[in-house]
Amino acid sequence: MHLSDLNLNQFRCFESLRISMEPGITIFYGDNAQGKTSILEAVCVLLRLQSPRSSSVADCVLFEKNGFAVGGNLVTDSGDEADLRIQWAESGRKLFVDGETQKRAGDFLRHSALVVWMANNDLALVRGSGSDRRRYLDFMASQLFPAYRPALRAYEKALRSRNFLLKRDASPKWPEIDAYTKLLGEHGAVVTNHRRELLEKLGPFARQAQEEISGSDEQLAIDYLDASGKTGDLSQELLDRRQEEFRRRQTVAGPHRDDFSLTIDSKPAAKFASEGQQRTLA
Repeated sequence: MHLSDLNLNQFRCFESLRISMEPGITIFYGDNAQGKTSILEAVCVLLRLQSPRSSSVADCVLFEKNGFAVGGNLVTDSGDEADLRIQWAESGRKLFVDGETQKRAGDFLRHSALVVWMANNDLALVRGSGSDRRRYLDFMASQLFPAYRPALRAYEKALRSRNFLLKRDASPKWPEIDAYTKLLGEHGAVVTNHRRELLEKLGPFARQAQEEISGSDEQLAIDYLDASGKTGDLSQELLDRRQEEFRRRQTVAGPHRDDFSLTIDSKPAAKFASEGQQRTLA
């Protein structure tokens, strides 16, 4: 499966760009700041509807423009073709397959392909913040589990509403807030379960790759860090921490605060691993 062409309009540094590609390996080369990485990002945005470089595709809009469009022709190994296109503007997003509007992201993605993204900033998986690792989990899980993306979007929507209510009133209206707490628990459970499943699937491959690259018997461990409390019951955790939420005026637990740890021989890789070990992990 390959993209035979890629069309960009008002995407990152490109006013307009059209590229034709043959099956096999395509290499982009040139001077710095010419948009090579942006082309690769556009492929991800087209095929997965998300950017591996930013939490919002709004960041992909060309400076002082109101939206962007990315299109491409995807060819399968059997020769079947699908003309894919995404148009994004502040007013909303439109998705097309062979010129027909797709109402849901899932309908669009059924015609698309998976993406493996590798970049220099992959070291953020080891050295960076929890948000870097959550972005990685979201990017991967959205491709592997059909239910993940809708659950994540629903969770984020409920989280925004809940945080708004926590900040709105001098004395929070807890019954109103608790309605969103229930939604966080429902959708958050789907997000957390799929993230755990993803790491469980990746674990054996990561350990094998670590052993082969390092040439040693170092023990790599990947552990999911659940911010929903020891019991994993997010609703109960938020109830127990109500005074903290009143003080901080924000939701203090949930998948938006989850993380995962990387250790080598039981030692945190971010603190104790060498430069070479960290790059191997990433």
